[in-house]
Amino acid sequence: MSRELSLSMSFSIGGDLYQTEHDEASVALYFDQGNQAIRLAISYLRNLWEYHESLGDEAEPMDVHVIMVDFIRHLTKHVVIVTSNYRLFPSSMYGPPTDLGHFIFQTTCPKIEHYSDSPWPTILNHRDINGSERKTP
Repeated sequence: MSRELSLSMSFSIGGDLYQTEHDEASVALYFDQGNQAIRLAISYLRNLWEYHESLGDEAEPMDVHVIMVDFIRHLTKHVVIVTSNYRLFPSSMYGPPTDLGHFIFQTTCPKIEHYSDSPWPTILNHRDINGSERKTP
């Protein structure tokens, strides 16, 4: 049986606030689900955007920390007890090394920052991962 590759991820406001003093990132989640985890995060964000759009004027701004909590709920909704496959750290600097690096998902646009062996990220788009496009918030 092969081992799933590890990665870490967090959510960022991104969009117009990308790399400004107002851009905020959530804690880093470490887990062992490889590339499937990236697709799960993209699918989750798309559902979140659709839900947020359905609220119209009643929609409150999306907080990255609440998004991370809800994403963990989404990942573990069928799990009786959460195991050590999921761990939280204040940032990717404090977590263990990973096989696939760190991914920061921007919550206001379909951009993903991928950090691996370089201090500079590779900027990906959701369609680069899934091969599909979607209207963004």
